[in-house]
Order: sequence, then C-alpha cells, then structure tokens
Amino acid sequence: HTLRRGFLSSHQLEKIVGHYVSQGLLRRESLSILRAVCVFAKRKFKYGARIWDSVARELRWMMSLLPTMEVDISKPWSEKVWVFDASEWGEGIMFSYHPAHTVQEVGGFNERWRFKHGEPPARALAHRQIMDTLIFQQDNEKLHEYLSNLEAKQHDPSKSQRRFARATASVGNHIDTTHHVPCVPACIVTSKWVEASSKPWKRREHISVLETRASVGTARFICSDVKLHNKHNLVLSDSMAQLLGAGKGRSSAPGMCRALRQLAAVILVANVTLHGRWVPSEVNPADHPSRRGLEKRRSCAAPARPLARSGPAF
Repeated sequence: HTLRRGFLSSHQLEKIVGHYVSQGLLRRESLSILRAVCVFAKRKFKYGARIWDSVARELRWMMSLLPTMEVDISKPWSEKVWVFDASEWGEGIMFSYHPAHTVQEVGGFNERWRFKHGEPPARALAHRQIMDTLIFQQDNEKLHEYLSNLEAKQHDPSKSQRRFARATASVGNHIDTTHHVPCVPACIVTSKWVEASSKPWKRREHISVLETRASVGTARFICSDVKLHNKHNLVLSDSMAQLLGAGKGRSSAPGMCRALRQLAAVILVANVTLHGRWVPSEVNPADHPSRRGLEKRRSCAAPARPLARSGPAF
C-alpha cells in the first residue's frame, strides 16, 4: 500500500522500520539493507513527501526478506573452521577441521562483548595470544625474543608503546580473571590449514572494505558446500572493524554497507549462521596467501645499482 501511494511521512516510515528491525534482530544480516530509509526518516518530513527511488527499493527488499526471519536454535555446528585475511594485493582464505564441541566453545563468544565489560585493550590480548601460541609450539627461543622486545617497549619514549606494554603485563599476570571473552585457543590457530583461495583484487578500496569482501568470498565457499548449509560456522579474522560490522549487521560506511549486503544475500539463502572471532595479524594463517602478490613483486624488483668506486669525472 505504501509503495502504491508513493507518499509517506518520516514518522510513518519510522514505524515501518521499527517493526522490521524487531524481526530483523533474529537475523542481523538483514539490517544491512537499511540505509536510505534511515536517511529519509531523519529528514523529518512532518506532512509527508514523495518516496525516493532508493527508499522504495529498500522497502521492497524488506518485504522480500521477511520470510527469512527465523532462527533454529537446534542447528548443529560445522567441524570446518575458516580463516580469511585481506591486503592491498588480494584476499586469502583457508580452512581446517576441528571437533564440533571445540568449535562451539570458541564460536559461542561475540567480539562485541569486549566493549561492554571494560576489558583490556585488544592489542594487549593480542600479545597474550601470541605468547600462548609460542608456548603451545614450544618455541622457547622465539618466546624469549618476544618477551625481550616487550620488556624493551616498557621503556620506549612513545606513550602508546609503554601503555600497551603495561597493559600486556597486567593481562599476562591476571589473564584468567580480567577478561570475559577468551582468545581463540592456540590449538586452533596452530593447526594444519588448507588454502582455499589466494587471488588479487580487481580494484582498490579501503582496507576495511577489502576485509569485508574477503568475508563475502569465505561465505561463498561455505555456501558452495551443501553439507555446511543450515549450520553454525566459525570464521576467524584479524579485522575488528569487519567483525563488529558483521556482528552489528550494518555499517554507516557506504563501501562496507554494500559488502555487508552481499554477505547477507549469500548466507541468508543457505540459512548459514557465521560466528566471527578475532585473532592477531601475527598469528593469522591467511596472512601469507593474502600477500602472495606483494612477495612476488618484491622478489621481481630490480636490484639497486651499486655506487661507482671512483668519483664522477669533472
């Protein structure tokens, strides 16, 4: 009826969006389509105005997505764990297999909870996870070197370095009591990973947008396997911006909003639920596949010309 009239006030649109959001919270991915309707509602058209074409398009999308607003709490967890990364060159996607109960324990936490309980900084937890990984690998030499560098940073002139070093020391001493969202265990990070994709980008974009596009590529790999449909899937990433945007369901940044819409279209059609967890860039297994082109570029670069032993002739 609203689309046939083609005329609507901001207050009336806010009511429609409110009903949709109450249903969309079941599948937060569906909230990514709300952009033009929010702008229209903020304009405060008290006596009504002609509906914009972008608003009409999003209203049609809202009607089409309503049948997908359902959650099955009995869905099983997939044993296949995915990890992705993005760089200025391209994307890297890898996967490994773990017991379903381990995947459920790790995927049962949401990264957004870190900002609700006053937890330590993410970089401090990153230092802790790197140390846990080195301990799990029993690489005492690298661990000693890492701790020496960390101790040197406590006397660094930079305030940020000293702050991170102090926060890391406090997390290391009270890791079991200071945080509510545990890091991804080292047994998953250091497991055997199989490369699924390593390809360059077709155009340049902001790194947060590229990370979100890498998550779309991961979702396409998941949905291409029928055995992973109607399941919970654990996905690892080192981009907190992407994880928070996907966990929220939408983003105010236009580039990320478009990528999140693509992500929603892929996972809603297969009834797949993605659970994103954060890992530090230093231990991300997909970091190497995402930078393969950069390494080839450096290796193919022409060597620097040596300086002449004799000075110039005058």
